[in-house]
Amino acid sequence: MIPTPRLPKRLPLVWSPEEIQHLIRTAGQHCTQTQVILIVAYATGLRLSELCHLRLKDLDPDH
Repeated sequence: MIPTPRLPKRLPLVWSPEEIQHLIRTAGQHCTQTQVILIVAYATGLRLSELCHLRLKDLDPDH
């Protein structure tokens, strides 16, 4: 029954829009598919597991 010490809570690291653009541009230089995946993930806020299970029929281009 020894209590464990509480760890301090950290704020999440948030990237600037310029850093995101640089990441997407850099990834797109080698593979367009990777660039599209990054854009979808960033634009929708999907978690990695949700992104991995995403199917083409799940996307609605009109929205």
